[in-house]
Amino acid sequence: MNYYIILSPGITGMGGSQMYTRNKYLDAEKRGYKCLVFHSSSKGDVYIEELKQHLPNKVSELAFSPLFFSTKKRELVLQFMESKIINSDIIIIESHHLSSGLWGELLAKRLNAKHFVYLLSEHNHIRSSSIYNFYKFKYDHHSLCGIKPNTLKELFAGRLDLSEADSRYLRASCNNVLEDIPYKKLKEIPSADFTISTIGRLNKPFVKPMIRDIIRFANAHPDKTFCVLLIGGVLPGFNNVIEIENQLNKYPNISYHTTGFIYPIPLELVRKSDVCIASAGSCSVAVRSGIPCVSIDSNDFKAIGIYTVTTKHSLFRDASEPPIDTAIMLKKVLIDGKFGKKDINITSNIDFSAHWAFIEKVPNIVYYDVQNMVLSRFEKVQKLILKTMGISCLNYFMREALKIRIKIHS
Repeated sequence: MNYYIILSPGITGMGGSQMYTRNKYLDAEKRGYKCLVFHSSSKGDVYIEELKQHLPNKVSELAFSPLFFSTKKRELVLQFMESKIINSDIIIIESHHLSSGLWGELLAKRLNAKHFVYLLSEHNHIRSSSIYNFYKFKYDHHSLCGIKPNTLKELFAGRLDLSEADSRYLRASCNNVLEDIPYKKLKEIPSADFTISTIGRLNKPFVKPMIRDIIRFANAHPDKTFCVLLIGGVLPGFNNVIEIENQLNKYPNISYHTTGFIYPIPLELVRKSDVCIASAGSCSVAVRSGIPCVSIDSNDFKAIGIYTVTTKHSLFRDASEPPIDTAIMLKKVLIDGKFGKKDINITSNIDFSAHWAFIEKVPNIVYYDVQNMVLSRFEKVQKLILKTMGISCLNYFMREALKIRIKIHS
Protein backbone atom coordinates (compact mmCIF):
# COMPACT_ATOMS: atom_id res chain seq x y z
CA MET A 1 0.00 0.00 0.00
CA ASN A 2 1.16 3.54 -0.75
CA TYR A 3 0.96 6.11 2.03
CA TYR A 4 0.75 9.90 2.00
CA ILE A 5 1.49 11.29 5.46
CA ILE A 6 0.74 14.89 6.43
CA LEU A 7 2.27 16.44 9.57
CA SER A 8 -0.05 19.36 10.34
CA PRO A 9 0.01 22.01 13.07
CA GLY A 10 -3.71 21.52 13.61
CA ILE A 11 -7.03 20.26 12.28
CA THR A 12 -9.27 21.99 14.83
CA GLY A 13 -10.79 25.36 14.06
CA MET A 14 -11.24 26.60 10.54
CA GLY A 15 -8.76 28.30 8.25
CA GLY A 16 -6.75 27.94 5.07
CA SER A 17 -4.45 25.31 6.59
CA GLN A 18 -7.34 23.04 7.54
CA MET A 19 -9.03 23.53 4.17
CA TYR A 20 -5.82 22.78 2.29
CA THR A 21 -5.14 19.66 4.39
CA ARG A 22 -8.64 18.40 3.65
CA ASN A 23 -8.22 18.94 -0.09
CA LYS A 24 -4.76 17.35 -0.17
CA TYR A 25 -6.07 14.36 1.78
CA LEU A 26 -8.87 13.84 -0.75
CA ASP A 27 -6.51 14.27 -3.70
CA ALA A 28 -3.98 11.77 -2.32
CA GLU A 29 -6.73 9.22 -1.66
CA LYS A 30 -8.03 9.71 -5.19
CA ARG A 31 -4.54 8.94 -6.50
CA GLY A 32 -4.43 5.62 -4.66
CA TYR A 33 -2.63 6.63 -1.46
CA LYS A 34 -3.76 5.88 2.05
CA CYS A 35 -3.55 9.33 3.61
CA LEU A 36 -2.77 9.82 7.31
CA VAL A 37 -2.86 13.21 9.02
CA PHE A 38 -0.85 13.59 12.23
CA HIS A 39 -1.40 16.88 14.03
CA SER A 40 -0.56 18.86 17.16
CA SER A 41 -3.98 20.48 17.49
CA SER A 42 -4.79 22.52 20.57
CA LYS A 43 -8.25 22.31 22.12
CA GLY A 44 -11.21 23.02 19.89
CA ASP A 45 -13.69 21.43 17.52
CA VAL A 46 -12.97 19.87 14.14
CA TYR A 47 -15.28 21.61 11.66
CA ILE A 48 -14.24 19.77 8.50
CA GLU A 49 -15.94 16.39 8.25
CA GLU A 50 -13.11 14.63 6.40
CA LEU A 51 -10.59 15.58 9.10
CA LYS A 52 -12.58 14.23 12.05
CA GLN A 53 -11.31 10.68 11.47
CA HIS A 54 -7.75 11.92 12.06
CA LEU A 55 -8.45 13.38 15.51
CA PRO A 56 -6.97 10.28 17.27
CA ASN A 57 -3.68 10.93 15.42
CA LYS A 58 -2.82 13.80 17.74
CA VAL A 59 0.90 14.13 18.44
CA SER A 60 1.40 17.19 20.65
CA GLU A 61 5.18 16.90 20.28
CA LEU A 62 4.99 17.90 16.59
CA ALA A 63 4.60 21.53 17.69
CA PHE A 64 8.15 21.52 19.07
CA SER A 65 11.61 20.48 18.00
CA PRO A 66 12.23 16.76 18.58
CA LEU A 67 15.45 17.81 20.31
CA PHE A 68 13.34 19.19 23.18
CA PHE A 69 12.55 15.60 24.14
CA SER A 70 14.58 12.71 25.46
CA THR A 71 15.75 9.97 23.12
CA LYS A 72 13.19 7.65 24.72
CA LYS A 73 10.33 10.11 24.17
CA ARG A 74 11.33 10.72 20.54
CA GLU A 75 11.34 6.98 19.98
CA LEU A 76 7.84 6.61 21.43
CA VAL A 77 6.50 9.39 19.19
CA LEU A 78 8.05 7.87 16.07
CA GLN A 79 6.83 4.40 17.04
CA PHE A 80 3.27 5.73 17.40
CA MET A 81 3.28 7.22 13.91
CA GLU A 82 4.98 4.20 12.41
CA SER A 83 2.38 1.88 14.00
CA LYS A 84 -0.31 3.38 11.73
CA ILE A 85 1.53 2.22 8.61
CA ILE A 86 1.00 -1.36 7.45
CA ASN A 87 2.64 -3.11 4.47
CA SER A 88 3.94 0.05 2.87
CA ASP A 89 5.40 0.42 -0.61
CA ILE A 90 5.76 4.11 -1.51
CA ILE A 91 5.63 6.62 1.37
CA ILE A 92 5.51 10.39 0.96
CA ILE A 93 5.67 12.72 3.98
CA GLU A 94 4.58 16.36 3.80
CA SER A 95 5.35 18.64 6.77
CA HIS A 96 3.71 22.03 7.21
CA HIS A 97 5.83 24.04 9.64
CA LEU A 98 9.37 24.39 10.94
CA SER A 99 9.13 22.03 13.92
CA SER A 100 7.17 19.28 12.20
CA GLY A 101 9.74 19.44 9.39
CA LEU A 102 12.32 18.04 11.83
CA TRP A 103 9.98 15.28 12.94
CA GLY A 104 9.16 14.53 9.31
CA GLU A 105 12.85 14.06 8.56
CA LEU A 106 13.25 11.60 11.45
CA LEU A 107 10.17 9.68 10.37
CA ALA A 108 11.21 9.66 6.71
CA LYS A 109 14.63 8.23 7.56
CA ARG A 110 12.97 5.54 9.65
CA LEU A 111 10.55 4.61 6.84
CA ASN A 112 12.82 5.20 3.80
CA ALA A 113 10.24 7.73 2.65
CA LYS A 114 10.29 10.87 0.55
CA HIS A 115 9.95 13.92 2.73
CA PHE A 116 9.35 17.53 1.77
CA VAL A 117 8.44 20.58 3.83
CA TYR A 118 5.62 22.80 2.55
CA LEU A 119 5.49 25.91 4.71
CA LEU A 120 1.87 27.04 5.01
CA SER A 121 2.53 29.88 7.45
CA GLU A 122 2.57 33.43 6.12
CA HIS A 123 5.70 34.23 8.15
CA ASN A 124 8.58 31.88 8.98
CA HIS A 125 11.79 32.87 10.72
CA ILE A 126 14.95 30.83 11.28
CA ARG A 127 16.34 31.64 14.73
CA SER A 128 19.39 29.38 14.95
CA SER A 129 22.28 28.20 12.79
CA SER A 130 21.31 24.55 13.21
CA ILE A 131 17.78 25.20 11.91
CA TYR A 132 19.26 27.16 9.03
CA ASN A 133 21.60 24.29 8.15
CA PHE A 134 18.69 21.85 8.13
CA TYR A 135 16.48 23.98 5.89
CA LYS A 136 19.35 24.90 3.61
CA PHE A 137 19.89 21.14 3.20
CA LYS A 138 16.20 20.63 2.38
CA TYR A 139 16.32 23.52 -0.09
CA ASP A 140 19.46 22.19 -1.79
CA HIS A 141 17.79 18.78 -2.17
CA HIS A 142 14.56 20.15 -3.68
CA SER A 143 12.62 19.22 -0.56
CA LEU A 144 11.43 22.63 0.61
CA CYS A 145 8.84 25.04 -0.75
CA GLY A 146 6.60 27.82 0.49
CA ILE A 147 3.03 28.95 -0.04
CA LYS A 148 3.94 32.32 -1.61
CA PRO A 149 6.74 33.59 -3.89
CA ASN A 150 8.54 35.29 -1.00
CA THR A 151 8.05 32.59 1.69
CA LEU A 152 11.54 31.09 1.36
CA LYS A 153 13.08 34.49 0.71
CA GLU A 154 11.77 35.62 4.11
CA LEU A 155 12.70 32.30 5.74
CA PHE A 156 16.37 32.65 4.78
CA ALA A 157 16.52 36.45 5.16
CA GLY A 158 19.89 37.60 6.48
CA ARG A 159 21.49 34.24 5.83
CA LEU A 160 20.83 33.38 2.19
CA ASP A 161 19.86 35.88 -0.50
CA LEU A 162 17.21 34.24 -2.69
CA SER A 163 15.59 35.86 -5.67
CA GLU A 164 11.87 35.30 -6.09
CA ALA A 165 12.70 33.03 -9.03
CA ASP A 166 14.71 30.82 -6.68
CA SER A 167 12.17 30.97 -3.85
CA ARG A 168 10.21 27.84 -4.72
CA TYR A 169 6.53 27.90 -3.92
CA LEU A 170 3.33 25.99 -4.58
CA ARG A 171 -0.18 27.36 -4.49
CA ALA A 172 -2.46 25.85 -1.86
CA SER A 173 -5.76 24.84 -3.41
CA CYS A 174 -8.35 25.76 -0.79
CA ASN A 175 -10.92 27.85 -2.66
CA ASN A 176 -13.86 25.49 -2.15
CA VAL A 177 -14.90 26.74 1.29
CA LEU A 178 -18.00 28.51 -0.09
CA GLU A 179 -21.37 26.79 -0.62
CA ASP A 180 -24.82 27.98 -1.64
CA ILE A 181 -26.52 26.92 1.59
CA PRO A 182 -28.67 28.91 4.05
CA TYR A 183 -27.22 30.66 7.09
CA LYS A 184 -29.53 29.90 10.01
CA LYS A 185 -28.73 33.13 11.86
CA LEU A 186 -29.11 35.44 8.87
CA LYS A 187 -31.95 37.41 10.54
CA GLU A 188 -29.70 38.08 13.57
CA ILE A 189 -27.35 40.22 11.50
CA PRO A 190 -28.16 43.87 12.38
CA SER A 191 -29.50 46.11 9.64
CA ALA A 192 -27.25 49.01 8.65
CA ASP A 193 -26.55 51.40 5.82
CA PHE A 194 -23.37 49.44 5.08
CA THR A 195 -22.09 46.01 6.11
CA ILE A 196 -18.33 45.48 6.31
CA SER A 197 -17.18 41.88 6.62
CA THR A 198 -13.95 40.07 7.27
CA ILE A 199 -13.32 36.36 6.75
CA GLY A 200 -10.86 34.17 8.63
CA ARG A 201 -9.34 33.69 12.08
CA LEU A 202 -9.90 36.75 14.22
CA ASN A 203 -6.56 36.40 16.02
CA LYS A 204 -4.60 37.14 12.84
CA PRO A 205 -2.30 40.16 13.31
CA PHE A 206 -4.07 42.39 10.76
CA VAL A 207 -7.46 42.18 12.52
CA LYS A 208 -6.85 44.70 15.34
CA PRO A 209 -5.50 47.40 12.98
CA MET A 210 -8.42 46.65 10.65
CA ILE A 211 -10.95 47.21 13.46
CA ARG A 212 -9.28 50.51 14.32
CA ASP A 213 -9.52 51.57 10.67
CA ILE A 214 -13.21 50.63 10.50
CA ILE A 215 -13.93 52.64 13.66
CA ARG A 216 -12.03 55.62 12.31
CA PHE A 217 -14.00 55.40 9.04
CA ALA A 218 -17.35 55.09 10.86
CA ASN A 219 -16.50 58.09 13.05
CA ALA A 220 -15.84 60.12 9.91
CA HIS A 221 -19.39 59.31 8.71
CA PRO A 222 -21.64 59.71 11.80
CA ASP A 223 -24.72 60.07 9.59
CA LYS A 224 -24.32 56.46 8.42
CA THR A 225 -24.74 53.15 10.27
CA PHE A 226 -22.32 50.25 9.89
CA CYS A 227 -22.50 46.54 10.67
CA VAL A 228 -19.21 44.70 11.12
CA LEU A 229 -19.69 41.07 10.05
CA LEU A 230 -16.99 38.86 11.59
CA ILE A 231 -16.97 35.54 9.71
CA GLY A 232 -14.60 33.38 11.71
CA GLY A 233 -13.41 32.48 15.19
CA VAL A 234 -10.26 32.45 17.28
CA LEU A 235 -7.81 29.81 18.40
CA PRO A 236 -7.99 28.63 22.04
CA GLY A 237 -6.17 30.96 24.42
CA PHE A 238 -6.96 34.14 22.49
CA ASN A 239 -9.64 36.60 23.62
CA ASN A 240 -9.74 38.68 20.43
CA VAL A 241 -13.51 38.39 19.96
CA ILE A 242 -14.22 39.91 23.38
CA GLU A 243 -11.71 42.69 22.74
CA ILE A 244 -13.23 43.44 19.32
CA GLU A 245 -16.79 43.46 20.64
CA ASN A 246 -15.81 45.74 23.55
CA GLN A 247 -14.26 48.16 21.07
CA LEU A 248 -17.24 48.19 18.71
CA ASN A 249 -19.76 48.59 21.55
CA LYS A 250 -18.38 52.08 22.24
CA TYR A 251 -19.78 53.54 19.01
CA PRO A 252 -23.53 54.12 18.48
CA ASN A 253 -23.40 53.90 14.68
CA ILE A 254 -21.57 50.53 14.69
CA SER A 255 -23.17 47.12 15.26
CA TYR A 256 -21.68 43.69 14.71
CA HIS A 257 -22.35 40.00 14.22
CA THR A 258 -19.84 37.21 14.94
CA THR A 259 -20.30 33.73 13.44
CA GLY A 260 -17.48 31.83 15.14
CA PHE A 261 -15.73 29.17 13.08
CA ILE A 262 -18.02 28.04 10.29
CA TYR A 263 -17.64 25.49 7.50
CA PRO A 264 -18.71 25.57 4.80
CA ILE A 265 -19.30 29.32 4.58
CA PRO A 266 -22.86 30.05 3.33
CA LEU A 267 -22.91 32.19 0.21
CA GLU A 268 -25.86 34.24 1.47
CA LEU A 269 -23.86 35.16 4.58
CA VAL A 270 -21.01 36.67 2.58
CA ARG A 271 -23.48 38.33 0.20
CA LYS A 272 -24.80 40.38 3.13
CA SER A 273 -21.55 42.37 2.84
CA ASP A 274 -21.11 45.56 0.87
CA VAL A 275 -17.35 45.21 1.19
CA CYS A 276 -14.96 42.67 2.68
CA ILE A 277 -11.55 43.27 4.26
CA ALA A 278 -9.34 40.19 4.23
CA SER A 279 -5.92 38.72 3.59
CA ALA A 280 -4.55 35.65 1.82
CA GLY A 281 -7.04 32.99 0.69
CA SER A 282 -10.02 34.65 2.38
CA CYS A 283 -9.91 37.33 -0.31
CA SER A 284 -10.86 34.74 -2.90
CA VAL A 285 -13.93 33.72 -0.87
CA ALA A 286 -15.21 37.30 -0.97
CA VAL A 287 -14.45 37.77 -4.67
CA ARG A 288 -16.12 34.51 -5.63
CA SER A 289 -19.17 35.75 -3.71
CA GLY A 290 -19.16 38.88 -5.86
CA ILE A 291 -18.14 41.17 -2.99
CA PRO A 292 -15.42 43.83 -3.50
CA CYS A 293 -12.53 42.85 -1.26
CA VAL A 294 -9.86 45.11 0.21
CA SER A 295 -6.75 42.93 0.47
CA ILE A 296 -4.42 43.57 3.41
CA ASP A 297 -0.64 43.24 3.35
CA SER A 298 0.53 40.81 6.02
CA ASN A 299 3.64 42.84 6.81
CA ASP A 300 2.33 46.36 7.42
CA PHE A 301 -1.44 45.66 7.73
CA LYS A 302 -2.24 48.40 5.21
CA ALA A 303 -4.50 47.95 2.19
CA ILE A 304 -2.98 46.73 -1.07
CA GLY A 305 -6.06 47.45 -3.18
CA ILE A 306 -9.29 45.86 -4.41
CA TYR A 307 -8.35 42.23 -5.01
CA THR A 308 -8.57 41.15 -8.70
CA VAL A 309 -9.57 44.72 -9.68
CA THR A 310 -6.76 47.10 -8.74
CA THR A 311 -4.32 44.46 -7.46
CA LYS A 312 -3.57 40.79 -8.03
CA HIS A 313 -2.00 40.44 -4.60
CA SER A 314 -3.86 39.18 -1.55
CA LEU A 315 -1.04 38.78 0.99
CA PHE A 316 2.00 40.91 0.11
CA ARG A 317 2.15 43.96 -2.19
CA ASP A 318 4.85 44.26 -4.80
CA ALA A 319 7.36 47.10 -4.98
CA SER A 320 5.15 49.19 -7.28
CA GLU A 321 2.17 49.18 -4.88
CA PRO A 322 2.30 51.76 -2.07
CA PRO A 323 0.56 51.13 1.28
CA ILE A 324 -3.00 52.50 1.27
CA ASP A 325 -5.05 53.62 4.25
CA THR A 326 -7.83 51.05 4.66
CA ALA A 327 -10.29 53.82 5.54
CA ILE A 328 -9.60 55.43 2.17
CA MET A 329 -10.47 52.16 0.42
CA LEU A 330 -13.69 51.90 2.43
CA LYS A 331 -14.66 55.40 1.34
CA LYS A 332 -14.04 54.53 -2.33
CA VAL A 333 -16.25 51.44 -2.10
CA LEU A 334 -19.04 52.54 0.25
CA ILE A 335 -19.32 56.32 -0.09
CA ASP A 336 -18.00 56.96 -3.61
CA GLY A 337 -19.50 53.75 -5.03
CA LYS A 338 -16.48 53.03 -7.24
CA PHE A 339 -16.53 49.27 -6.67
CA GLY A 340 -19.82 47.37 -6.37
CA LYS A 341 -21.00 43.81 -6.09
CA LYS A 342 -20.43 41.52 -9.06
CA ASP A 343 -21.73 38.20 -10.35
CA ILE A 344 -21.25 35.11 -8.22
CA ASN A 345 -18.65 32.48 -9.13
CA ILE A 346 -18.51 29.63 -6.62
CA THR A 347 -17.06 26.99 -8.93
CA SER A 348 -13.89 25.53 -7.46
CA ASN A 349 -10.77 24.49 -9.30
CA ILE A 350 -8.74 22.15 -7.09
CA ASP A 351 -5.57 21.23 -8.95
CA PHE A 352 -2.53 19.67 -7.29
CA SER A 353 -0.68 18.72 -10.47
CA ALA A 354 2.15 21.17 -9.64
CA HIS A 355 2.47 19.57 -6.20
CA TRP A 356 2.90 16.09 -7.65
CA ALA A 357 5.41 17.37 -10.20
CA PHE A 358 7.39 18.88 -7.31
CA ILE A 359 7.22 15.62 -5.35
CA GLU A 360 8.63 13.71 -8.34
CA LYS A 361 11.88 15.67 -7.92
CA VAL A 362 12.16 15.06 -4.15
CA PRO A 363 14.98 12.53 -3.65
CA ASN A 364 14.68 9.24 -1.76
CA ILE A 365 16.99 8.15 1.07
CA VAL A 366 18.77 11.50 1.43
CA TYR A 367 18.27 12.62 5.01
CA TYR A 368 19.70 15.20 7.38
CA ASP A 369 21.15 14.10 10.73
CA VAL A 370 18.53 15.75 12.95
CA GLN A 371 19.62 13.86 16.07
CA ASN A 372 22.94 15.72 16.22
CA MET A 373 21.60 19.24 15.74
CA VAL A 374 22.55 21.83 18.39
CA LEU A 375 19.95 23.90 20.21
CA SER A 376 20.17 27.69 20.41
CA ARG A 377 19.92 29.52 23.76
CA PHE A 378 16.24 30.28 23.23
CA GLU A 379 15.57 26.65 22.32
CA LYS A 380 17.38 25.54 25.47
CA VAL A 381 15.04 27.75 27.50
CA GLN A 382 12.06 26.16 25.75
CA LYS A 383 13.45 22.70 26.45
CA LEU A 384 13.91 23.58 30.13
CA ILE A 385 10.30 24.78 30.38
CA LEU A 386 9.14 21.58 28.73
CA LYS A 387 11.25 19.40 31.01
CA THR A 388 10.26 21.12 34.25
CA MET A 389 6.65 22.16 33.59
CA GLY A 390 5.40 20.06 30.66
CA ILE A 391 3.91 20.59 27.20
CA SER A 392 0.90 22.59 28.38
CA CYS A 393 3.14 25.20 30.06
CA LEU A 394 5.40 25.39 27.01
CA ASN A 395 2.32 25.82 24.82
CA TYR A 396 1.21 28.67 27.10
CA PHE A 397 4.67 30.25 26.96
CA MET A 398 4.77 30.09 23.15
CA ARG A 399 1.20 31.39 22.85
CA GLU A 400 1.99 34.38 25.07
CA ALA A 401 5.16 35.05 23.07
CA LEU A 402 3.05 35.01 19.90
CA LYS A 403 0.59 37.48 21.44
CA ILE A 404 3.46 39.82 22.29
CA ARG A 405 4.80 39.64 18.73
CA ILE A 406 1.33 40.33 17.34
CA LYS A 407 0.89 43.28 19.72
CA ILE A 408 4.25 44.74 18.72
CA HIS A 409 3.36 44.53 15.02
CA SER A 410 -0.19 45.83 15.42
